[in-house]
Amino acid sequence: MLNKVLIDFNNLDIGNYQFWQWAYLGYEELYRWASIISTPLTLWLIAKKVTLESAKRQDKISDEQNKQKALNGYFERMTKLLVEKHLSLKPFGSPEVKAARALTLSVLRELDPERNKQVIQFLSDASLIQNKLSGSTPTLLREVSLSGVNLRKAILSHADLSGSEISSANLSCTFIENTNLSNAYLICTDLSGACLNNSNLKDACLIGAILNGTELKNADLENANLRNSYISHADLEGASLVCAKFGSTSLKKINLADSNLSGVNLRSFDLNNLYLKRAKYTKDHSKLPDTMFPENFNPKAAGMIKVENE
Repeated sequence: MLNKVLIDFNNLDIGNYQFWQWAYLGYEELYRWASIISTPLTLWLIAKKVTLESAKRQDKISDEQNKQKALNGYFERMTKLLVEKHLSLKPFGSPEVKAARALTLSVLRELDPERNKQVIQFLSDASLIQNKLSGSTPTLLREVSLSGVNLRKAILSHADLSGSEISSANLSCTFIENTNLSNAYLICTDLSGACLNNSNLKDACLIGAILNGTELKNADLENANLRNSYISHADLEGASLVCAKFGSTSLKKINLADSNLSGVNLRSFDLNNLYLKRAKYTKDHSKLPDTMFPENFNPKAAGMIKVENE
């Protein structure tokens, strides 16, 4: 049948009036059927769109309710640990502290940045994350895994995060002043706009970290690994960068005034856009390796100060 139709069509005389009349009537019929079909189809598409948007709104409302329920549940359980089990007086490693740490890590991974700020504020007010010299008080965020957690704009000042795994996390615009981040892993972590003044990042791993507009005044970055990190418009005035590693790091418009660059290899960097007044460097030092500079760079002309042997 199909072959017959094709043969008849190929043998049609397209100059024949009857052919064009037939073609017009076919088009008219096609248009009529298209009009009949398109109206309910359009209505179905509109209804489908409204249904999908309504479902998305309902999912969002449900998600918000679940997150708020999780936050309220966390506060309730933590308050019980504080009041009934005297959590704030328990030593690091006690069953009560372990339970509180597990609860905290679980809720931080589940919640959004705004609610995570509330969690951190609660812990800070209860003195559960502060950097303590003794091990007689709990520090819930020490040596924990916070990878991928969104803590944007949270206040973590004076906290003990030493030895913690915080890689691929969002710590942008976070206040982390006077915080212990020694031996912490901050691989590919976003620290843009964060304030880490006077913080301890000794031996920290910041490979691939983003430090755009980050404040690190008087921070301790001795032996820190900053390879492949992006550092731009950052303030490291007075920071200690002794033997810090900068391989393949992007350095742009950084304030390094009064910093200590002893033993740092800067040979492959353009130092013209770095402010180096009174920054310390080493050469022929008895205890520290030489600071390495690009060829023909004069540290004294840049206002740097050579560290003398004791």
